[in-house]
Order: sequence, then structure tokens, then C-alpha cells
Amino acid sequence: MLFLNGLILQCVRNIKAARSVSAVYYILRGKRSIQTVHDARIFHLEHYYGTNRSLGRNVFDQRVTQLKREGLLQQSTNDAGLIVSGQGEGYLRQLLETFPFHYFHGFHYHHIASIFFDRIRLLIQTYTNSSMNHLSFIPIIDDLHITSWVKSFYIYYKNIDAQWMLQYLYDDLHAILSQLKNREAEFFIDCFTGYKQYGLSTEQLARKYHVTREDVQLLTVAITHKVLQTAHERNRRLKILPHLIRDLPMNHFITKTAETTYKLFKKGYTIEQISQIRQLKKNTICDHFVEISLFDSTFPVEDYVDQDDQREIVQATQEAKTSQLKEIKRAVSEEITYFQIRLVLAQMDRMQGEYDDER
Repeated sequence: MLFLNGLILQCVRNIKAARSVSAVYYILRGKRSIQTVHDARIFHLEHYYGTNRSLGRNVFDQRVTQLKREGLLQQSTNDAGLIVSGQGEGYLRQLLETFPFHYFHGFHYHHIASIFFDRIRLLIQTYTNSSMNHLSFIPIIDDLHITSWVKSFYIYYKNIDAQWMLQYLYDDLHAILSQLKNREAEFFIDCFTGYKQYGLSTEQLARKYHVTREDVQLLTVAITHKVLQTAHERNRRLKILPHLIRDLPMNHFITKTAETTYKLFKKGYTIEQISQIRQLKKNTICDHFVEISLFDSTFPVEDYVDQDDQREIVQATQEAKTSQLKEIKRAVSEEITYFQIRLVLAQMDRMQGEYDDER
């Protein structure tokens, strides 16, 4: 089975023809745009954001064509977009039993997962060789940022014996990987290189585990996200792994420019004032505010959309059964802006729950 097919089907099922299939591609690639971030959040696809950053458009289009040919994807009744067929739902259920889709945490870790994974691999190689007094090995990672970090780590903890450091790493990884299926834990361990023992290549992993090269990449990302999440949440119980992420950016903003706007927003500046300070168009700052509302649950939506308008937007969205901005705009009062609709959609789940409780 092809796990990439499962990701595509999952995304299409959630979007329900409200966007073109290109939106799925941008989510999987982790496109750094407010539209893609917004789509990932409102369609509950945050976990899959940026999970396949090397995915080529040709490969993606070929998979979509294949899924349509096999009857797993089909056009919606009004030809607005693609939907998952009944046969596709059955295929997806099979994949869900095979692949740990729930390990993905794309919004949180898409930007640091590969760094974290490479640091672990090079640390293990370094300390296994050091424990055997073999310091002239060729690093499996040739990224200067990774090698420099590992050198700094090694120097900083030079008073800790290599055998002890390996034991600490083993204990941390065992505590996490023991929670996974045996096949997943073995797959992850097979990626590591030690003293006179090289980790398996992508081709070797694909052959051993009877999956495709793309599946190898996705499974590596999924397990890395799971390890990252545990290292982040249990940082006081683990000895070494939390040190690998302390200097990595854990903020959830997708664009740096939105983060700059956020700092000004927290100081009390208005949209107009921030626009003047940053010499950016007001619409651009509004885009930033939408992104801020996606990641900051305390964002005061009511300062920009009064409660009556919030209710109207929520009701229009529910009745129209769509998240398409144009359709919602047609269904609400003329004075309600696209910016206000987007703010409400960004926190739709919370608002919908509040209004359901009122009834």
C-alpha cells in the first residue's frame, strides 16, 4: 500500500470539494502562505501540514490521477472538486490500520523535524565511535549546521563518559520507542549508524519493510514527530533528547513577518498603526492578524467582529456547508468583510461550540 495515497485521501475527505486539489498539495508541502495555513486549520489538517516537503508536483498529480482511475477519488456531484468515493473510504480504513497517521504533528514540528532527526543520528554515530576510541570516522551528515551543533554538544559534555552518554540516549529512546509498534521502533533504529555499522539506506529500508521510497520518507517523518512530541512534553523525565530541541524555534507561526506583526500587536498597536510602522499594506497586516488568530487562542476576535456578526457567519457557514469565502460572503450581511469572515473561520470550532451551548 502507498501511504502517500492515504495522505491525499485524508486531505480530500476533509476538504470535501471546498478547495481544488492543489490545496492538498500545498498543505502536504507546507507552503508558507496564509491561505494554506488557513486551509490546514479550518479543514482540520494541521497534523499533515509540511509532512512531505520534498513532494514534487508531478508525483502528486500522478498519484491523484491514479486514485481517480482506480475509483478511489471522484468528482463531486456539482463538479466543484474531488471527493473520496465509497471504495476510497474502505481503502483509507485499511491504510489507517497500517500507517501511524496520528503520529504526525506538522504544524508544530514540520520546520525542525529533520534537524532533530539528523542530530540524533550524528550523536549516536559520534558517541558509539568515541566509546571505541575511534575518532577519525566520516560523519554520515555533511550539513555544517548539524555537524557544528554536535561538536559543540560533544565539547560541552566532554566530562561525561561516552558509554554513559550512550546509555542515556538508549534510555530516552527506549522510553519513547517502547510505546510504538515493534515494526515502527525497528524501522527507526535501522536508520542509525554506529561503530562499524551503517544505518540502512532508503532503498534498503524500502526492501526490508516492503514499502516504497516515498513510504520510507513519510514513516521517518511520522516517527520523528512522535519522538519529538514526547521529548517536548516529557522534557523533565528524559536526560538527553530534550537538549536536542532547546535551541530550536518552537513557535507556531508559519511566516516570520506575521511574528513581527504579532509582537507589535501584543504591545497594543492597531492594524492601521502596524501598517504605518511596518510600511506594509493594511490587507497584508490583516492577513497577519488572521494567522495570529489561528495560533493564539486568546486572540480577541470580538474586537474586530461583534457577537451578532460572529453568529451570522457561523450560521451561514453551517447552512451553506462550505468554507468557501465567496459562498459565505454571499450569505451574510453586506457590511461583513472578508477579513471578519476569515477571523471567525480561524476560530470556528470554539465559536460553534459556544453557540451550540447557548441553544
